[in-house]
Amino acid sequence: MRHRSLLLSAVLTTHLSGAVAQPETKTITVMGVGQYSCGFWTAFRHKGNTQSLTNAQWILGFVTGAAAYGVSDLDPAQGVDREAILAWVDNWCGAHPLEVIVTAARAFTDAHPHR
Repeated sequence: MRHRSLLLSAVLTTHLSGAVAQPETKTITVMGVGQYSCGFWTAFRHKGNTQSLTNAQWILGFVTGAAAYGVSDLDPAQGVDREAILAWVDNWCGAHPLEVIVTAARAFTDAHPHR
C-alpha cells in the first residue's frame, strides 16, 4: 500500500509540475474581425463577398504577424499555402462556432510553429 501511495505521489507531482511549466497564453488586445465569432466566419466564408475576403485577410495577417513579431523562429505559414490555412480555420471554426476568430488564428499558429 505504501508503494502505491509513493507512486501516486510521484505521478501527481510530475503531472502538476508539468502543468506549471506550460506557457501561459498571452492576453492581447484584438481589433477588427478577430473579435467576431467562428459562427460569423463560417456564415461568410464562401460567400465571395467583401466580408469573406476581409475575414480571410485578417487570418492571413495574423499568421504573418506571428512570424514577423513572434518568437524568433516561429513561422506558422511555412510549408502551407493560403487555402490550406483557411481550410484549417474552416474546420476549427466549424468545431468551435462560439469561439472568436482570433482564437482560431492562435490555434493554427500553435499547431503549426515550424520552429
